[in-house]
Amino acid sequence: MEHVSESDDGSCSSAGFVSSTKRHGVAKPPYMLPWKTTLTDEQRSDVEERLGAIRSEIPAYVAVMKNSNVDSRRMCTLGISSAYAKEYLLGGGGGEKQLSMRMKLRRKDDEWEAGFQDKYGRQQIVGKGWRKFVTDNRLRLGDICLFNLVKNTKMLTMDVHVIRKRSV
Repeated sequence: MEHVSESDDGSCSSAGFVSSTKRHGVAKPPYMLPWKTTLTDEQRSDVEERLGAIRSEIPAYVAVMKNSNVDSRRMCTLGISSAYAKEYLLGGGGGEKQLSMRMKLRRKDDEWEAGFQDKYGRQQIVGKGWRKFVTDNRLRLGDICLFNLVKNTKMLTMDVHVIRKRSV
């Protein structure tokens, strides 16, 4: 049984899904976070503001960059929640289950190909393409990436929007 909590303002959260709107009594989550990830009020505000401008029908996947995502001296990967992958990526975006994902930072109109693996129920973006994406876009610890699935593409494609970590 899934636990759903509802706050006084009508927003709901469940298993990583976060919603700020409620339609016809059913929560439609605008984004999904990795398991056990929470956003500060400031991060949540930044994410919701950016998502409001994007207006995607499909919930975004939101990842706060950690050392394992951006450290070029280690194996640089990005884990994708299995719940998000099953719902939207595996057979959801480009037809059949695929092993590669094109990522595009929309404002620069560039593309990077990286491997997308589904091993033992764990999904992750790996390979030279992810490392190059991180390097080319100067991603740092604490930056936030919003991944939006692009519908009706042959190859599984995500638009990536970056929210830089604010300096203190």
